[in-house]
Amino acid sequence: MLVLIETPPNPILPARARAELVASLACVDYVTEARTGLTPQVRLEQEDEARLETLIEHVHARQRATG
Repeated sequence: MLVLIETPPNPILPARARAELVASLACVDYVTEARTGLTPQVRLEQEDEARLETLIEHVHARQRATG
């Protein structure tokens, strides 16, 4: 699997550190920094954002049920 690392406006870690973290995953074969003009087929940030919203809703529902 090839993973492209994008640099956000205010990165917490430099690109190399993020690439090394991702490269340590067993399913990852190659990591490179994304260049302009490339369009990824999968954007994990968007998938994670939707999952986070679902998790937050679930936690709030449980808190209302027990409160």
